[in-house]
Amino acid sequence: SEGVEANYQDMANYALFALILLELTGD
Repeated sequence: SEGVEANYQDMANYALFALILLELTGD
């Protein structure tokens, strides 16, 4: 996919990854 949809998907994936990292390191 290209363009805005791909950008949105990347941002969503990044946000999810960040949340998981915070969960793992939060304690």
